[in-house]
Amino acid sequence: MLSTTATHWRVLAVAAAAATVAGLTAPGPAAAAEKERTNQAPAAAAGTLTNFGMEHHAFGTKVDKNPALASGATANSIIGCTTLAGIVRQNSVAGVNAAPLVTASEVKSRGVTAKQDGVVSVTSRNTITRGSLLGGEVRFRGLSSQSRTWHNSSGLHNRITMDLARLRIGGNPVALSGGMQEFNVVGLGTLTVFQRWTRSTATEASARGVVLRLVLNDGTRVRVGHSYSHMYPRIYGPMSGSTWGSLVKLGGNTVTSGRTAFQVMPCRGTGGNVRENTSAGITLPGVVVTDAITTHVRGDQKPRTQRGYTQAQIAQATLGAAGVNLTGIQSKANVTRSDGTLSRNAKGTRLLTLTVGAIDIRDQLTPGEPFNVPELGTITFKKVTKIPNGIDVVAVEVVLLDNTVIELGHSIMRIKKN
Repeated sequence: MLSTTATHWRVLAVAAAAATVAGLTAPGPAAAAEKERTNQAPAAAAGTLTNFGMEHHAFGTKVDKNPALASGATANSIIGCTTLAGIVRQNSVAGVNAAPLVTASEVKSRGVTAKQDGVVSVTSRNTITRGSLLGGEVRFRGLSSQSRTWHNSSGLHNRITMDLARLRIGGNPVALSGGMQEFNVVGLGTLTVFQRWTRSTATEASARGVVLRLVLNDGTRVRVGHSYSHMYPRIYGPMSGSTWGSLVKLGGNTVTSGRTAFQVMPCRGTGGNVRENTSAGITLPGVVVTDAITTHVRGDQKPRTQRGYTQAQIAQATLGAAGVNLTGIQSKANVTRSDGTLSRNAKGTRLLTLTVGAIDIRDQLTPGEPFNVPELGTITFKKVTKIPNGIDVVAVEVVLLDNTVIELGHSIMRIKKN
């Protein structure tokens, strides 16, 4: 472990940086400017069909585990799930400035699916020329992270390759072994270098690499140089989607309560089994209070027909200080693809009662149309949107008078051709 002894001035400088971090609420103008210069290249128009589902996700920097300091993935590049070889996704930014937590320059991410000489592969890669953490207490150069997953005649395999040309902590050069190492950063947190995760079975293989992972004492997490690749055999209609019970955003899109009982539909479905997730209800006095929340996902893939659904349920919810009550809330997104033909619907989406005072006004709601409730705002029942390869369903969307948005039951489902 690297010694954290430093001169008195350096300790003071890092303490000042930490104080600045504690007061940070959003990336500064420079970070926003770089976001505008992001260039996301489109996927290839066509590719070679394989029998494998392939996923990729790479990014340069990300800050999470602290809502006040959160910063999204930069140079974000994703292949959600495809059975096509020859797909390329790439993204880059000239620089990232979320100081004092993290800065980076020349950030590039790229994902490629390929088939050559009987080998099917997906490769995920991120590179950063140089950057810093904690106002310069940690500095790095020549960062790269590559995760590759492939299938050949002997089965599924994976490999992670990562590199750092130079790393300094507190102005001191760090000797890197190539394996995972941990360093204490002047009492502020722990820096992990070259973190790797791999999984390889007969039914799937994945590889994930993070070059730098900083966890501060308050739980804030900063990741730098992330790459991820994943493969499944025997994919007929790649699936995706997600579902959650509730989400609350204040005016200005600030998330007050995140996605409860959140579930994701896997690329290969669930093998026809129902997966359930349950969480306690949410309590935001004067805004929304709910009972326990349950979500389900189910996906079944066969060579000619693929079908699946995502679903969210809430038994009861109370809205606003006026005590508007809802019961029997359920969103459901259903998608089937048979011989390549897509069908989709929101059957199963429901709201049993909506009472204001002692009066049930549920029968006054028209699906998809906002309904005005005095002293509360608007309520929209069964908000349905057709999306590429699928459907997006919100059982109940509430917009309060102060522009706070409440979602109760949100389900999304997609099935692609390939």
